[in-house]
Amino acid sequence: MASRARTLRYKALGLACRDEGIDSLLLAHHEDDQAETVLMRLADGHIGTGLQGIQSSTEIPECFGIHGVHRSSAAVHRTTNRELPSPHELDSNDLEQETSREKSCNALESHGIKIYRPLLSFSKKRLEATCLWLGTSWVEDVTNKDPTLGPRNVVRSLLQQGRLPRALQKPSLLTLAAKSRVKAVECTSIAEKEFAKCEILILDVRSGGVIIRFPRRNLTAKSIPEEYAGHEIRRRKSIFASLLRRIIDLVTPLEKTTLQKVALAVDHIFPELAKIEYNELDRHLKDPTITIAGVNFQRLVSPLSTSIPKKSKKPNPLDPDYIWMITRQPPTATFRKSYAISIPSANRSPSPAQDGLSNTRGHRRGWSPWHLFDGRYWIQVFNNTTQPMTIRFFAEADMRPFRLSLSDKTRRYFDELIKAVAPGKVRWTLPALVGGDGLIWALPSLGVGRDGLKGKFEWEIRYKKIDIGRHDPAVIHGCAFRKQKGQHGIVSTNSIVEQNEKLREQEDIKGNMQREAESLRGKTPVFNAAKRNWSW
Repeated sequence: MASRARTLRYKALGLACRDEGIDSLLLAHHEDDQAETVLMRLADGHIGTGLQGIQSSTEIPECFGIHGVHRSSAAVHRTTNRELPSPHELDSNDLEQETSREKSCNALESHGIKIYRPLLSFSKKRLEATCLWLGTSWVEDVTNKDPTLGPRNVVRSLLQQGRLPRALQKPSLLTLAAKSRVKAVECTSIAEKEFAKCEILILDVRSGGVIIRFPRRNLTAKSIPEEYAGHEIRRRKSIFASLLRRIIDLVTPLEKTTLQKVALAVDHIFPELAKIEYNELDRHLKDPTITIAGVNFQRLVSPLSTSIPKKSKKPNPLDPDYIWMITRQPPTATFRKSYAISIPSANRSPSPAQDGLSNTRGHRRGWSPWHLFDGRYWIQVFNNTTQPMTIRFFAEADMRPFRLSLSDKTRRYFDELIKAVAPGKVRWTLPALVGGDGLIWALPSLGVGRDGLKGKFEWEIRYKKIDIGRHDPAVIHGCAFRKQKGQHGIVSTNSIVEQNEKLREQEDIKGNMQREAESLRGKTPVFNAAKRNWSW
């Protein structure tokens, strides 16, 4: 009951903040709350970074999937791809200028409500005394003193009685939390540096996939006494588990990924970290695929050169042998059948493009609310038909009917696009808009829709909020560049097909397969699993 009440409380606070345009929420957790939390985590068996206690700042919890509250902005973006130039319409100077500015994607989700706890370093007694001195009434929930109402009340009662061993009393617990935070910050800082060393070849938000080259043996293998070797190995694994979680967060449909789950993949992806000295053959004998946190890791032998030239005297910190393709794990048949989002009819005839805003903050009249599909895509739909529409996963049985519903030009474009963007089973993780007739009307993340349905529906789609750190935002594919405000954003609406058809006619892609490597820069390479090589 206490957990349910906490969830409802945070959701109510989050919605209130969104409706009032508040993006920062201050909470009054204090030092005593911190000690209680650490003791509870000790009792639950947490170790290491799990004993940090309450964080001084974090994103609002318990609000996953609520647009404008959790890792998303309630502001209305009226921008469509008609207003944005294609990346191919910018010359090299414009492109360089755009990518050198603020590294935040306009159509990637951003912002979200954050909570701060500025009173964590103050004890409850000091806060009560301050309120008394200022003449402010101290209000406390009477149920907090009842030790029968939940584990936190039990822990609070034990700490107040002072009967616990010294190691479990408030001063010791606060010291433990402080030391754990220092270690966690150090681990995160090193992992962030390792993330910056990675070479992100492609981050395609149209399918939510990443192709990346990891650093290799970045932690110096010093001569470590045998009695300290175990500690060093655990330290290495902890750092690279944080690195993997950082990368998994770009793709995973899950709200959170625990380090305990990610740690299982460290030995598989970085076998050189398991021992101070290791056999190179061990790495090549590992299974090339592994699944963790709803994400598939596939090891590929790469003919692509790394970012550091071979003639350079600077040692190459990147893996020269392998790259990894990281994609959303195809959902199970049971989950696929049960997962669907219904979009009711707008019951109105005017076009949403001529419509204003409703009274609800961030919502356009006639459009559906923003829905978080599969934890990755925020989708909003204007359904101008009399029947409800559905958002569900694209399925293998949908491929043939959907292709036949496209015009010849659109079908050729779609075939090349899905081969490059969503190869193999990755395509069965894409969101699909289904009409009242039960057929696929559009694949919104690819920007491809059936012909002859103009005016019946429209959509807007944004990829979830992600952080690429210091990496160049130009690695994000599926983006167009905006000259206004120096930002760039994903453009994925149902008129992108027309834009790409014009681009196709201008460049005549089919007749230029032998173009020079320089002209291929910025294009999406396609991996041929049968031949184990790349092509464009």
